[in-house]
Amino acid sequence: MAYQSFPGKAGFYLIDILRGTSIMKALKELHHHQYLPESELETIRMQRFEHLFRLANATANYYSHYNNYDELPVLTKADVMNRYNDFFSNPLKKGLSKKTTGGSTGVPFAYYTTKKSISYMWAGIILSWEMTGYKPGEKVIFLAGSSLFKNDWKHKLFYKLLNVEVLYASPLNDEIMEQYAAHIRDSKAAVVYGYSYAINTLAEYLNRVNKFSFPHLKGIVCTAELLTDSARAKIEKAFGKPVYDQYGCNEGGISAFECEKKNMHLISTRALYETDENNTLISTDLFNDGFIMMKYNTTDIVEFDEAPCSCKRTFPVIKEMIGRLNDVVVDMDKKVLHASFFGITLSKDSAIHQYQVTFNNDSLNLNIQSEIYDKTYFRDKYIPLIREYARFDKYTVCINEPFEKAPNGKHREVVDKRKVKERVYTE
Repeated sequence: MAYQSFPGKAGFYLIDILRGTSIMKALKELHHHQYLPESELETIRMQRFEHLFRLANATANYYSHYNNYDELPVLTKADVMNRYNDFFSNPLKKGLSKKTTGGSTGVPFAYYTTKKSISYMWAGIILSWEMTGYKPGEKVIFLAGSSLFKNDWKHKLFYKLLNVEVLYASPLNDEIMEQYAAHIRDSKAAVVYGYSYAINTLAEYLNRVNKFSFPHLKGIVCTAELLTDSARAKIEKAFGKPVYDQYGCNEGGISAFECEKKNMHLISTRALYETDENNTLISTDLFNDGFIMMKYNTTDIVEFDEAPCSCKRTFPVIKEMIGRLNDVVVDMDKKVLHASFFGITLSKDSAIHQYQVTFNNDSLNLNIQSEIYDKTYFRDKYIPLIREYARFDKYTVCINEPFEKAPNGKHREVVDKRKVKERVYTE
């Protein structure tokens, strides 16, 4: 059953009153910031960081002996877990919300955050919806798993006031997808938002049956996973609406949205960011002053574009989302091959709609979703290249086999099936 929305923005303001957040205020600020000169954005960012650093230095044990940003080491999840209590600026955790993320190794990572940081996270998401023409209060369908939504009563009330309805991303068979398609149409949803893989799977079904239209839909916003050019084309064909990409790493304060010119803009007044020599994104959430994680390694590999965007927004442009550092293949010689290798090599092949690399101690399998059913074509094209960088006794290719899913329903580009005791890396 579709949720009934409050008129216009009223539901959003009620959310802020009930939850103690300031989503609408943050959204208004982002509307203003996105067109400011870069020098003004830098001033805002540095003022916020200097305030955060002084607080961290005075109140959080981990930072008590550092004098400036340059002295700070890059922070990993393992560092945080090893000295968990040393990152609190308030030992009583007053006003903080506990969040949990999953990792590529399946080990959950828990951290705390503030109402203000949550407000900017949601403001960034809403900004991505607005690229479709969405207006606050319009119906949004979430097609996602547990990493994108929660199922307790507080979150149910939150989604109701937001006029959001959740459809589970797993399982997705023809019967369920027919129900979902009919519901998206009948609920007059303005936006579909969710996992790239799940929306792509629904799009494949819609293109196959060719019997649904969505006159009220304004656009699709994909998140959580890499959106390939092939998937984008299929989704746009299926729904007859434009597709936008959205990216976030909330523990690092990272929010990014795709503008009408199809460039991904990072909201630079929410985070102090940099990239290392491997293009790994390092970030500080400037609004999480309760559980402070400065210079946090997001493990996301990105490439920035120095050229300005013709949309006139001055938020920096992410030229390419390459992959995640922790999604790695480890070969028989214990040599590590990052997922970015496969992202760069495979995602630009228009014949490959989606892929998954599975490996164990002595073999590697490449599972490709494609309309080309010739295994030999892909094996001859890619296995010799993979063999140059990773040594296994056996290399195989399969076409259009079911993918292995993470417990939260996310698509996994790399699946490690070795015995746990033989793993040589940690997240």
